[in-house]
Amino acid sequence: MGRKGSEMTIDVKNIAVCMYNDGMLIAEISRTLQKPHSTISSILKKFKSSGSVENLQRSGRPRSVTDRDYRHLDRTVKCNRRASLADIKSKFNDWRAAPVCKRTVQNHLHKHGFSKRVSKKRVIVSKVNRAKRLSLCREKRRSKVVGEWDRVIFSDESQVVIGS
Repeated sequence: MGRKGSEMTIDVKNIAVCMYNDGMLIAEISRTLQKPHSTISSILKKFKSSGSVENLQRSGRPRSVTDRDYRHLDRTVKCNRRASLADIKSKFNDWRAAPVCKRTVQNHLHKHGFSKRVSKKRVIVSKVNRAKRLSLCREKRRSKVVGEWDRVIFSDESQVVIGS
């Protein structure tokens, strides 16, 4: 059967051992710490056999990418936010001695809040059209009376990019 809850901290385990050494019963410790009786007895059994309440190192394959490597990956992505996943992976593998697969990079980026987006299409206004628009606005502004501006609707729905 697998784990049902989160792991207790070492501080709580040490408190349970201290309470037991002070003469408290397992049931009293269990009520005080609001943990199951079996959990407290397991902690005490482990302490009696090994003299420590710390967990042993778990089995499994060691991670191939270190935290330092992941920090470098984050910096790479932040430098060029528009790069594709393939480009990011190739830059990351150029920096490392042992290459990693695209899925490893993708999982890390997803875990740290980076996600793919499609950039919005925006209207690019040339210098000539910019000047024409400005002159048109100035002419309209002069010709309109103050009362006529009440019938004009201003909207910020569209975005205009000046330049390329």
